[in-house]
Amino acid sequence: WFRRNPDHRNCFQILGWNLGGRYWFGKDRTREDRLEGHSVGANIAAGYYDFEKDFVGDQGEFVQVGVDYLYSLPVWKDRLHLEFSLGLGYIYSHVKPYDVFEDGGKAYKTGYTENFHWLGPTKATVSLVVPIKVARRAGR
Repeated sequence: WFRRNPDHRNCFQILGWNLGGRYWFGKDRTREDRLEGHSVGANIAAGYYDFEKDFVGDQGEFVQVGVDYLYSLPVWKDRLHLEFSLGLGYIYSHVKPYDVFEDGGKAYKTGYTENFHWLGPTKATVSLVVPIKVARRAGR
């Protein structure tokens, strides 16, 4: 649970899996400048969530597919990279609303479900990355 208060009024829980691939632009890349510059990627994700605010919440599952653009630049002797990315995609979710009537009480389903669809921005990140590079031995 993220941001769980002692009175259990506001909760946020999410569990997800993500699989993606990336293509880095540029010819004649050396070992030193790999994973730098411009790239595009595609990804698919799925998971479960539970959002609650003031004893009213939504639980559900989601699937997401998308594409993204990423730019990476070295910031300290090629030991740290700063990455910026933006993603667009589609999210589908099956939402089950619920109510809770007392602190720490049971979640009571409201009797109806909803389908949620989203087409648009799905990701915006700024990341500090430590690239893992293995030194090769001479003669190999």
